[in-house]
Amino acid sequence: MNALGDTKQAKATVPPVRVSLRRMTMRRRETLTAFFSLAPAFLLMAVLIWYPLATAVYHSFTQWDGLQTMWIGLQNY
Repeated sequence: MNALGDTKQAKATVPPVRVSLRRMTMRRRETLTAFFSLAPAFLLMAVLIWYPLATAVYHSFTQWDGLQTMWIGLQNY
């Protein structure tokens, strides 16, 4: 007992933070590893497949005379 009265000690429970931080760090590492492993494949697909496909679709709607392109829409079809 002191001048302020009885004081009770609060029981502090500390959650296991280390385990969750370790799991989070491991999960983040696995995610980054997967991302950097797949990034070159997606980059190659973008360069070798998606870009030529998109430009082919665009050029199919134009008429090109060697110097200029003119938008003609569906007249090529």
